[in-house]
Amino acid sequence: MLCGCGCGSSLPSLPASPHTADEFVEVPFPPPAMRADVVPPRPRPESVWIDGEWHWQGTRWGWRRGVWVVPPEGARLARWETLREGTRVRHAASVIHLDNGESLAPSELRD
Repeated sequence: MLCGCGCGSSLPSLPASPHTADEFVEVPFPPPAMRADVVPPRPRPESVWIDGEWHWQGTRWGWRRGVWVVPPEGARLARWETLREGTRVRHAASVIHLDNGESLAPSELRD
């Protein structure tokens, strides 16, 4: 017998985008486990949800709650990511990549 399960979201979201190398910073240790977010009602039909994330604050991890945003046309999301490379740990915060090559933090687009 084959059995599978997974988590999914029916929340509207942005298409995925990879991080650029310069978006990663070295951190001394990985972030804690994800936290659950309470998702408020969608404020506008064009709003998309960006999950909460851990962000490095120089000496410790802080939690940023998820947020509804209204993205510009063609926006793509590089979700926060932590990489282990041998003994090194590198982290990139979520960032929205725009068609013109610019990047924005999700907080810059709060609904």
